Amino acid sequence: MAPTVTPTATYSYRCLGPARLEGPGGRPLSLKTRKVAALLYLLARQPGKAVAREEITELFWPGYAEAESRHSLAQTVSLINKELGGTALETYRAGGVTLREGLVTLDVTRFEAAVKAGDNEAAHALWGGRVLEGLNIPRAPDWEHWLAGERARVERLYRGVLHALGEKRRAAGDWEGMERMAETLLTFDSLDEKAMLLCLESMSLRG
Repeated sequence: MAPTVTPTATYSYRCLGPARLEGPGGRPLSLKTRKVAALLYLLARQPGKAVAREEITELFWPGYAEAESRHSLAQTVSLINKELGGTALETYRAGGVTLREGLVTLDVTRFEAAVKAGDNEAAHALWGGRVLEGLNIPRAPDWEHWLAGERARVERLYRGVLHALGEKRRAAGDWEGMERMAETLLTFDSLDEKAMLLCLESMSLRG
């Protein structure tokens, strides 16, 4: 029997914007299906924690017979392990699936850490778009609902970053930068009164 390969390299999973998985040295890797991309994100948000098989199959294969949904999950886990070079995902008899801690880093996790630390410039630099932009899974309403909540929560953080940076640009006399922050805010919410005022003020100050 061939020895079990335990992955040791760190993989970067960019999820702010379209999903992109990179190996060591920035080598692009393939996310072969939408469910591969979605499951990897779900598990990478809680590394080291077992997520129940039943919870996963209800998210991605609702209405399937139990044997069929478990087979589909096993195939998806196998695809992820193949791409990450070993046993990145582990399944347990108790019914859980776990991603090894420290194996996959998420840009969204770094973004949240920057926001928490008050480093708005770093958070802004990490932003590449909505969480898993363009990824949707037909006939998986619970997943779509979960992802919508995830997107809304992260976007609220980003709007806070933009408001803070708009005020910072104003204090520095950077009217163009102030206007860019306001315009980006308005793409999220065209009725954001603070963003409207910020935009009008920047235009006025620029003459």
